[in-house]
Amino acid sequence: MGAGLTEDRINKLATSFPINDSLSFCAAHISEQFSYVDKREGDAILRIPSYLGAKISPTESFLGLTLLAFGDPDAARRQLAEHPIKKQTERTNTNAKEMLARLREAGRKGYFLERGEFFDGAVQTGTAIRGKDGKVVAALGAS
Repeated sequence: MGAGLTEDRINKLATSFPINDSLSFCAAHISEQFSYVDKREGDAILRIPSYLGAKISPTESFLGLTLLAFGDPDAARRQLAEHPIKKQTERTNTNAKEMLARLREAGRKGYFLERGEFFDGAVQTGTAIRGKDGKVVAALGAS
């Protein structure tokens, strides 16, 4: 897990937000990849698969893109070049230049938002979790 990100902290973060009809996710950087480290589901009909512990490219998930939005811009460019976004739904934007602009905008706004780009009908938002040194150590998202 990222520096300063313990299981107790993940649990505290994940339970700090009312879930109700939504999903909440927590993910952490692991080298050039990321991994979902926790998932909480409410009573919503929508179920989004996530593979806790699996290491995947940040471009394969909205929460991975959230991590890229708040990290090093050069790393985001490199990830998008090496691991292009794959079309998941009709709404998925696979244009790397446009995605980089969205990531920069998300960094300015403080959150990354996607509407049906990874799963039809899902609106997902995520933000960074920073360590004591101010560096991004994880991301928290909700659907």
